[in-house]
Amino acid sequence: MRYLAIGLAALLGLASTTKAEEKPTLELKVISKKDSYTLDRGGKTSDEFKAVFAEFLKKKGLARPPQPPAVDLVVSIVNTGKKAVTINVGSDVSEVLFNLQGPNVQVLKPLVATTREFRLGKEVTIEPGKSYDMPYTKLVDGFRNQSRHIHWLEAGDYTLGATYQMGGQDGAKGPLLKAEPIPVKIVEPK
Repeated sequence: MRYLAIGLAALLGLASTTKAEEKPTLELKVISKKDSYTLDRGGKTSDEFKAVFAEFLKKKGLARPPQPPAVDLVVSIVNTGKKAVTINVGSDVSEVLFNLQGPNVQVLKPLVATTREFRLGKEVTIEPGKSYDMPYTKLVDGFRNQSRHIHWLEAGDYTLGATYQMGGQDGAKGPLLKAEPIPVKIVEPK
Protein backbone atom coordinates (compact mmCIF):
# COMPACT_ATOMS: atom_id res chain seq x y z
CA MET A 1 0.00 0.00 0.00
CA ARG A 2 2.92 2.35 0.79
CA TYR A 3 4.24 1.98 -2.79
CA LEU A 4 0.82 2.74 -4.22
CA ALA A 5 0.65 5.98 -2.20
CA ILE A 6 4.14 7.03 -3.35
CA GLY A 7 3.26 6.25 -6.97
CA LEU A 8 -0.02 8.15 -6.68
CA ALA A 9 1.76 11.15 -5.12
CA ALA A 10 4.27 11.20 -7.98
CA LEU A 11 1.47 11.03 -10.55
CA LEU A 12 -0.35 13.91 -8.89
CA GLY A 13 2.79 16.04 -8.75
CA LEU A 14 3.13 15.76 -5.00
CA ALA A 15 6.62 14.27 -5.19
CA SER A 16 9.58 16.16 -3.74
CA THR A 17 10.63 19.52 -5.15
CA THR A 18 13.97 18.06 -6.23
CA LYS A 19 12.23 16.31 -9.13
CA ALA A 20 10.33 19.50 -10.07
CA GLU A 21 13.57 21.52 -10.09
CA GLU A 22 15.08 19.09 -12.59
CA LYS A 23 12.32 19.73 -15.13
CA PRO A 24 13.43 21.77 -18.15
CA THR A 25 11.77 25.16 -18.44
CA LEU A 26 11.13 26.68 -21.86
CA GLU A 27 9.71 30.12 -22.51
CA LEU A 28 8.43 31.55 -25.80
CA LYS A 29 9.07 35.18 -26.74
CA VAL A 30 8.11 37.34 -29.70
CA ILE A 31 10.70 40.01 -30.41
CA SER A 32 10.25 42.85 -32.89
CA LYS A 33 13.46 44.40 -34.17
CA LYS A 34 11.58 47.57 -35.16
CA ASP A 35 9.62 50.07 -33.07
CA SER A 36 6.97 50.51 -35.76
CA TYR A 37 5.93 49.26 -39.19
CA THR A 38 4.60 51.32 -42.09
CA LEU A 39 1.20 50.31 -43.44
CA ASP A 40 1.81 49.10 -47.01
CA ARG A 41 -1.34 49.15 -49.15
CA GLY A 42 0.57 48.44 -52.37
CA GLY A 43 -0.23 51.88 -53.79
CA LYS A 44 -3.98 51.46 -53.23
CA THR A 45 -6.32 53.72 -51.30
CA SER A 46 -7.70 52.44 -48.02
CA ASP A 47 -11.01 51.44 -49.65
CA GLU A 48 -9.30 49.74 -52.62
CA PHE A 49 -7.01 47.88 -50.22
CA LYS A 50 -9.96 46.59 -48.17
CA ALA A 51 -11.77 45.61 -51.41
CA VAL A 52 -8.89 43.25 -52.27
CA PHE A 53 -9.52 41.38 -49.02
CA ALA A 54 -13.28 41.30 -49.62
CA GLU A 55 -12.71 39.80 -53.09
CA PHE A 56 -10.38 37.15 -51.69
CA LEU A 57 -12.92 36.17 -49.03
CA LYS A 58 -15.76 36.17 -51.58
CA LYS A 59 -13.83 33.68 -53.75
CA LYS A 60 -13.13 31.50 -50.68
CA GLY A 61 -9.37 31.57 -51.03
CA LEU A 62 -9.27 30.89 -54.77
CA ALA A 63 -8.15 34.44 -55.64
CA ARG A 64 -4.57 35.61 -55.32
CA PRO A 65 -4.10 36.79 -51.71
CA PRO A 66 -2.59 40.17 -50.91
CA GLN A 67 1.04 39.98 -49.83
CA PRO A 68 1.34 39.68 -46.05
CA PRO A 69 3.02 42.60 -44.31
CA ALA A 70 6.80 42.66 -44.15
CA VAL A 71 8.08 42.34 -40.58
CA ASP A 72 11.36 41.95 -38.75
CA LEU A 73 10.39 39.52 -36.00
CA VAL A 74 12.01 36.70 -34.08
CA VAL A 75 10.08 33.97 -32.30
CA SER A 76 12.46 32.70 -29.64
CA ILE A 77 12.36 29.54 -27.52
CA VAL A 78 14.40 30.31 -24.40
CA ASN A 79 15.75 27.69 -22.00
CA THR A 80 15.27 29.25 -18.56
CA GLY A 81 16.17 26.01 -16.79
CA LYS A 82 19.47 24.75 -15.41
CA LYS A 83 19.99 21.89 -17.85
CA ALA A 84 20.33 21.67 -21.62
CA VAL A 85 17.08 20.80 -23.38
CA THR A 86 16.73 19.03 -26.73
CA ILE A 87 13.63 19.91 -28.73
CA ASN A 88 12.30 19.02 -32.16
CA VAL A 89 11.76 21.95 -34.56
CA GLY A 90 10.64 22.25 -38.16
CA SER A 91 8.37 19.23 -38.23
CA ASP A 92 4.90 19.23 -39.76
CA VAL A 93 3.52 18.92 -36.22
CA SER A 94 5.39 21.94 -34.84
CA GLU A 95 4.04 25.33 -35.83
CA VAL A 96 3.93 28.96 -34.80
CA LEU A 97 0.55 30.69 -34.67
CA PHE A 98 0.47 34.47 -34.27
CA ASN A 99 -2.30 36.31 -32.44
CA LEU A 100 -2.62 39.87 -33.73
CA GLN A 101 -5.09 42.16 -31.94
CA GLY A 102 -5.83 45.75 -32.94
CA PRO A 103 -8.06 48.20 -34.82
CA ASN A 104 -8.49 46.16 -38.02
CA VAL A 105 -7.03 42.66 -38.40
CA GLN A 106 -7.67 40.26 -41.27
CA VAL A 107 -6.47 36.64 -41.31
CA LEU A 108 -6.45 34.96 -44.72
CA LYS A 109 -6.08 31.27 -45.41
CA PRO A 110 -4.84 30.96 -48.98
CA LEU A 111 -4.94 27.62 -50.72
CA VAL A 112 -1.31 26.58 -51.04
CA ALA A 113 0.07 23.49 -52.75
CA THR A 114 2.38 21.42 -50.55
CA THR A 115 4.28 18.20 -50.93
CA ARG A 116 2.83 15.05 -49.42
CA GLU A 117 5.76 13.81 -47.36
CA PHE A 118 5.64 14.17 -43.59
CA ARG A 119 8.52 16.28 -42.29
CA LEU A 120 9.94 15.05 -38.99
CA GLY A 121 12.03 18.16 -38.35
CA LYS A 122 15.34 18.18 -36.53
CA GLU A 123 16.58 18.03 -32.99
CA VAL A 124 18.06 21.17 -31.51
CA THR A 125 19.77 21.40 -28.12
CA ILE A 126 19.30 24.63 -26.18
CA GLU A 127 21.81 25.24 -23.40
CA PRO A 128 20.69 26.92 -20.13
CA GLY A 129 20.13 30.66 -20.66
CA LYS A 130 20.32 30.27 -24.46
CA SER A 131 17.61 30.31 -27.11
CA TYR A 132 16.59 28.89 -30.45
CA ASP A 133 15.45 31.74 -32.72
CA MET A 134 13.06 31.57 -35.67
CA PRO A 135 13.19 34.75 -37.81
CA TYR A 136 10.12 36.04 -39.67
CA THR A 137 10.21 38.52 -42.56
CA LYS A 138 6.50 38.20 -43.45
CA LEU A 139 3.55 37.93 -41.08
CA VAL A 140 2.69 34.33 -41.99
CA ASP A 141 2.27 31.30 -39.78
CA GLY A 142 0.75 27.85 -39.48
CA PHE A 143 1.57 24.67 -41.36
CA ARG A 144 5.05 25.08 -42.89
CA ASN A 145 4.68 28.83 -42.26
CA GLN A 146 2.31 29.24 -45.16
CA SER A 147 -1.24 28.43 -44.11
CA ARG A 148 -2.23 31.83 -42.70
CA HIS A 149 -1.46 35.40 -43.79
CA ILE A 150 -2.10 37.94 -41.05
CA HIS A 151 -2.73 41.57 -42.01
CA TRP A 152 -3.22 44.89 -40.29
CA LEU A 153 -5.53 46.99 -42.47
CA GLU A 154 -5.12 50.37 -40.83
CA ALA A 155 -2.69 52.35 -38.74
CA GLY A 156 -2.87 52.11 -34.97
CA ASP A 157 -1.68 50.28 -31.89
CA TYR A 158 -1.74 46.48 -32.06
CA THR A 159 -0.48 43.63 -29.90
CA LEU A 160 1.18 40.51 -31.27
CA GLY A 161 1.39 37.28 -29.31
CA ALA A 162 2.23 33.76 -30.42
CA THR A 163 1.94 30.11 -29.55
CA TYR A 164 4.35 27.38 -30.59
CA GLN A 165 3.15 23.80 -30.86
CA MET A 166 6.30 21.80 -30.28
CA GLY A 167 6.89 18.56 -32.10
CA GLY A 168 7.47 15.46 -30.04
CA GLN A 169 9.09 12.14 -30.74
CA ASP A 170 8.01 10.11 -33.76
CA GLY A 171 5.86 12.91 -35.18
CA ALA A 172 3.67 13.30 -32.10
CA LYS A 173 2.72 16.69 -30.68
CA GLY A 174 4.81 18.02 -27.83
CA PRO A 175 4.12 20.82 -25.33
CA LEU A 176 2.42 24.08 -26.34
CA LEU A 177 4.35 27.25 -25.52
CA LYS A 178 2.70 30.67 -25.33
CA ALA A 179 4.36 34.09 -25.65
CA GLU A 180 3.11 37.21 -23.94
CA PRO A 181 1.87 39.78 -26.49
CA ILE A 182 4.15 42.66 -27.44
CA PRO A 183 3.03 46.11 -28.63
CA VAL A 184 3.25 46.75 -32.37
CA LYS A 185 2.70 50.24 -33.78
CA ILE A 186 1.49 50.57 -37.38
CA VAL A 187 1.93 54.00 -38.98
CA GLU A 188 0.60 55.58 -42.18
CA PRO A 189 3.09 55.95 -45.04
CA LYS A 190 4.66 59.41 -45.39
